Amino acid sequence: MKRTIVVFFTVWLFVSCNNHEATPTPPAVDSVALVPGNDTALMRPGDLDMSPMLELTSPAFIRQQYSYEELYTELLLRRNNRGQEIPGLDTLPPFLLKRKGLRRLTERQLIISIDQIQREKLKVYGTYGEDDRVDPYRMSADIKQLAGRVGLIIDTSMLTKAPHGNYTLRESGSLQSWHTVCDNEHFAFQPVVDSHCTGFAIGERVMITAGHCVDNSNYRRYCIVFGFSMQDSLKANVLIKGEDVLKIRRVMSRDSILDFSIVEVDKPLSKEKIMRVSRRIPAEEDSVYSIGYGLGLPVKVASRAAVRSLLSYGGFLCNLDVYTGDSGSPVFAKDSVIGVLTGGIRDFSFITEKKCNISFRCENWRCEGETVTSAFRFMDAFDRLNR
Repeated sequence: MKRTIVVFFTVWLFVSCNNHEATPTPPAVDSVALVPGNDTALMRPGDLDMSPMLELTSPAFIRQQYSYEELYTELLLRRNNRGQEIPGLDTLPPFLLKRKGLRRLTERQLIISIDQIQREKLKVYGTYGEDDRVDPYRMSADIKQLAGRVGLIIDTSMLTKAPHGNYTLRESGSLQSWHTVCDNEHFAFQPVVDSHCTGFAIGERVMITAGHCVDNSNYRRYCIVFGFSMQDSLKANVLIKGEDVLKIRRVMSRDSILDFSIVEVDKPLSKEKIMRVSRRIPAEEDSVYSIGYGLGLPVKVASRAAVRSLLSYGGFLCNLDVYTGDSGSPVFAKDSVIGVLTGGIRDFSFITEKKCNISFRCENWRCEGETVTSAFRFMDAFDRLNR
């Protein structure tokens, strides 16, 4: 009997010890996890469970857990409160209740995730197939320089004076709030201004835009500014140097049929701001791209387009992904301007179920295309002014 009791006790003790060893140790109150790029992220019990640490901090996992708006707002909140105590969870709006989890991410991880979401949106909507608009900071140095030479035409009331003779562009909100676009629309959360058109320089005091943008009845309302662009995926430059704000002095020539205007500005432009212009007529299927301020967004490059057909009056149709506000944009072949953008198809389709707009999508060549007036037309008119 005693032997039986001893054996039973031994077995019970062995099982108990094994069960105790299998019991997980409670996590520390705060623990620091290593993440890619030698960054660290603060983890707290209950933030996220049942996944390897590296997986929890991977860009793919982050994009699954948080929306663009949540990531974007978290990054803004950190930058706006740099050096200050960040507000507690009870002071945040409802859509930021996930902030408890967001706090574990580094600023670098937020920026990478935001960038990747923006790239993925390129595959969703666009006017001709995929949306091929790109921020110049993502492109080559040559394209960045060209973008810096393209002017935004706005009402003078959209500028406020800043220190040292500079000006600040008055933002109208985000693309989403201003144009009621859906969350997954490309550039939905970038800032916009109440823009009018786009223009570019062909001489020291001479600029070109679309004829329907500027005429003798309205030119005094507008000025032309350079430098409204995204500096990175989050920050837009809205501080404009005084030398980059030009008033329109007069309309030198306007053709309402070919739809271009030649205007004189009130101060000389540097040689770096003047575009190289080619009078050659492109052939069908030639590659082209444009640079402009469609929808009042920071300057965009509409790339990977081609000439669809030539027009008898001296112009051509192409499949550029452009919008209202891009009128007057220079259209390029390589690094030379070959035309000015004058018109195109509608911008948006309204989604009744979501009560928001998405870019009107047209499969390549199933729509008429964007209208461009060839450069030789406005250059010939400019030559006649100088005779």
